[in-house]
Amino acid sequence: MRKLYQLFLKVKDKRGLQGKRYPLFAILNLVLLSKLCGAVSIKEAWVLSRELHPKQWFSLGFRRHERISYSALLEALQSVDVTSLEKAIGSCHVPERHLAVDGKALAGRTTEAGDAYHLVSLFGTELCSVLAQKRSKKGGGEISVALDLIKQVEIREKVITGDALYANAPLCEAIVGNGGDYAFTLKSNQQTLRHEMLQVFRLNPWQDHPDVVRSYEEDMSKAHGRIEMRKIEVMSNPYTHYCNGFDTIRQIAKITRYRHVMGTEPHAGEATVSYMVTSLDAGRTTPKELLRLNRNHWSIENRLHRHRDVLYAEDKGTLRSKEAPQVNAALNNIGLKLLSDIKKTSKAYGALSLKHLAGTLSRKLTLPISILSA
Repeated sequence: MRKLYQLFLKVKDKRGLQGKRYPLFAILNLVLLSKLCGAVSIKEAWVLSRELHPKQWFSLGFRRHERISYSALLEALQSVDVTSLEKAIGSCHVPERHLAVDGKALAGRTTEAGDAYHLVSLFGTELCSVLAQKRSKKGGGEISVALDLIKQVEIREKVITGDALYANAPLCEAIVGNGGDYAFTLKSNQQTLRHEMLQVFRLNPWQDHPDVVRSYEEDMSKAHGRIEMRKIEVMSNPYTHYCNGFDTIRQIAKITRYRHVMGTEPHAGEATVSYMVTSLDAGRTTPKELLRLNRNHWSIENRLHRHRDVLYAEDKGTLRSKEAPQVNAALNNIGLKLLSDIKKTSKAYGALSLKHLAGTLSRKLTLPISILSA
């Protein structure tokens, strides 16, 4: 990854000439440094600025001995052009084969119109990186934002997964039209299509033929006080008569998950069934791969949204003015990515959780400053 200050130099600054006493890229370096050290608020970033050694202060890109005030720090974050910031951060990530799309509402934050502040992210599941992120509008705005995101990122030969909300005909066509593929779960938001799938798996007379229905069953696993087992049945899409824009479907799948909480009665386990549609045909994927895609999709919840709430207390944040909430979320994304990279590449930190790793780095600033220094 290139030095982040080189990327932050590309971010547009909306401050007036009299308000540019401190370079914007240096301010972004300071805030990101605080996030690498586990800071959960902008005030903690300001406190950190008072504690830095002059050499550390200047290494972040500042050119004045005088430390920045808290009000100037807030004003700078409110004046960031969030579009150029997201583009700069997204350009530093290596494209991955599996991309997950999902949205997250920032609790307690609203737009100028009083609507919930909702962000949709395109997340690389393998390297834990957000390739693109954009705010959605009220009333079904996630689909239109997802359409914009796949235009910003090269999705050729990539697979995009999402929950049932994204099983939308225009989005599916746009993904395939741009050279990518999709694997979306299906619920009652597409009633006609789901009814067709239920009938196929319920009445199909060829289920006993392995050349028609392929299946894969995971080994039983124990984790977090429960026993889980997953099974997937996949068959080539037998129906082409329904239109509704879903002409790109090549396979349909039925996923059965059995979960049993240890310590309860043997018959107390739960079996849940879900369905999936995909543009991947039988020649380009296996049932095992489809089940892996379905399971890994939820890393966007576990490794991104949850960490932003637990490590950075994003839902408890107080930034509400202008685009500052999204600026903060974008810096949280890159902070999580850097912490994940440090954890993977360093034997000394590999056994630590991200939260404990951030606490360790806060006591020794040499490593995070070397990543950010100009």
